[in-house]
Amino acid sequence: MTIKSRYAEYAWLVLALAIGALVRLWHVTDQSPFLDEAFSLRIGAEPIGRLLHDTATLDVQPPGFYLLAHAIIGIAHWPLWQYRLLTAPLGIATVAATWAIGRRFGLAAAVVAALVIAVMPGMVIWDRLFRMYSLWTALTAVSWWLLIKADEASTERPAFWCFAAYALTAVALP
Repeated sequence: MTIKSRYAEYAWLVLALAIGALVRLWHVTDQSPFLDEAFSLRIGAEPIGRLLHDTATLDVQPPGFYLLAHAIIGIAHWPLWQYRLLTAPLGIATVAATWAIGRRFGLAAAVVAALVIAVMPGMVIWDRLFRMYSLWTALTAVSWWLLIKADEASTERPAFWCFAAYALTAVALP
């Protein structure tokens, strides 16, 4: 593969990432928080003991995102709608991971998959909210990519690190 064709190949990835960033970040802080976001922010602002209790009794989601929200809220005292600036970029990571997964099936598959994820309305809507969904999606895509990389590894050492990274992402999901 020539350098020129390699640049052309990555130009598609850059295009998908740019489109994904544009649709996720354009005016993302303009709207007031939705009910689900307010719920995430309220639980995230609680003391840890109360957070775990409310997560167990009021929600069906695992507490990981709320614990992360708790840490972020404790550090960044932002207006409520600006917390979306933390979850929206995770959708861009999902686009990149989808590209990497698609590369196993060829350039065309990678381009189509990345562009579809970049503009898929359901993905864009959920990535623009401060909820756990964009984190889950990004971790899932990255974990699949790591599993594929581990499978493709030709020596034991890279496979071990890919499997270890996969295990970490898989454990982080729940």
